[in-house]
Amino acid sequence: MKQDSAQKFSPNSDYRQTLNRLKAEFERRYNDQKQASIASLTEYELIRTLGSGAFGTVCRW
Repeated sequence: MKQDSAQKFSPNSDYRQTLNRLKAEFERRYNDQKQASIASLTEYELIRTLGSGAFGTVCRW
């Protein structure tokens, strides 16, 4: 069987195509970022204090 020249593997062109596809996907996701929600400690329920020290208190929320 003879392979068509369009079906032959070309490392350079396949690598470039992959990079271009990944770059386009990255740019699409980067430009379509959603605003992060801002939460405060009052929105959580304190379950237990795990410890306290010189740098503050560690709680399980």
